[in-house]
Amino acid sequence: MGAGARILLSGDSDYLAGSPVVTPTLVAGHSTSPEPSAIASPEPVSPPSPVHSAPDPSPSPSPIPTHDPSPVTPPVWVVIVSSDSTLELAQEQVKIAENAGLSAAIAKRNEWYAVRVGADFASKVEAEQAKDYILTQVPGWAKNKPFVRNQTDWCRQPSEQAGYLECLAQP
Repeated sequence: MGAGARILLSGDSDYLAGSPVVTPTLVAGHSTSPEPSAIASPEPVSPPSPVHSAPDPSPSPSPIPTHDPSPVTPPVWVVIVSSDSTLELAQEQVKIAENAGLSAAIAKRNEWYAVRVGADFASKVEAEQAKDYILTQVPGWAKNKPFVRNQTDWCRQPSEQAGYLECLAQP
């Protein structure tokens, strides 16, 4: 390589598109063109070796299903505070709940409009505790004998209707 010439490699700032570049240095009395031998031909670069990841821990699919693929819905527990013969009577109970600061919804089961108060509870114990609290907020509901039910069993195949949830008729 000629005097004053240097080859820049990938770590240098003058590196261009993966090829080494010859940068001549100006020295008095010397040419600024590099000598032909100073131009390096690129050496073949082997591709990086593949990164080996941990084997996939999931087993290969079995041709025979080992379980029911349908999702299991956890039970949802609800507090029923009244069962009314008309939608209008049930709507009055919803207003009472809302005036007490409680949320409520109506579900029609067979010929009765049931009023559910509060949230959907993850356990029967939580729903029973909520029922006790609800009765402190609206003591008049005690005469209705509020009860706790598993919503999934109590209201099968629910469908939205105008102002209430319709449950499949029970035997």
